[in-house]
Amino acid sequence: MSSELELLRRVAKLEAENTKLKQIIEEIANLRIENTKLKPIIKQNRTTNDASQTPIPPSINSHSENDSTDSLNLVQTQTMKTRQKENLCWYCYTKAYENRVMDIKSTNNIDDQLARTLVYNEIRM
Repeated sequence: MSSELELLRRVAKLEAENTKLKQIIEEIANLRIENTKLKPIIKQNRTTNDASQTPIPPSINSHSENDSTDSLNLVQTQTMKTRQKENLCWYCYTKAYENRVMDIKSTNNIDDQLARTLVYNEIRM
């Protein structure tokens, strides 16, 4: 019973991490969209600037784009690993649940539905 509760806690923790990672991905995607919108404006300003103004070096733009791409890839990898951990926790929980149901059925010689109800009541307490 305590292992089942621990699995539920781990699943809840992984779901919270997954939510945070989704928010980070969304923020990075918004930054990339903003960067894409700004590129034409920057390009236009470079062509229309007079000689007295210093244009933005291209290395700055490409560097920030590479950073955002790397960050996005890192976050996506972390999200995938978190989802894999979450799936593993759910698998372990389900396996432990089914094993407990089978154990109660064989020990008490009761039907499946009653055994599942008893296991559910154990988890709730």
